[in-house]
Amino acid sequence: MGGYRLYFRRLDAIIGRHDFVAEDDIFALAVAAQVWRACSDLADAFELWTGERRVDSPGLKLPMPATMAEVTQKCVRQAEEALFESHWAIGRSHRLRNYVAQARVMAGRS
Repeated sequence: MGGYRLYFRRLDAIIGRHDFVAEDDIFALAVAAQVWRACSDLADAFELWTGERRVDSPGLKLPMPATMAEVTQKCVRQAEEALFESHWAIGRSHRLRNYVAQARVMAGRS
């Protein structure tokens, strides 16, 4: 398990950041891609780092897996909630708001 830092960018500015723990780079990239998808109406791109090493590469296009492990989904939902509740500009994303609202409805049904 390692610590990762996810940055959201718009033009040359960082408009959001989220720290999380992941099993490995592949798991962390899956989480990053899903969370970025939820707020891509505001963020042009994301960067994923672990320590001083950049995990993703600029312009990286990740395929969205049809299904993700339950633990990955939990990490994604936690990240979306944290960003939505944060004071970062990314928290104002309409897409992110919709993703969080849907997750809250689904959690209420469980």
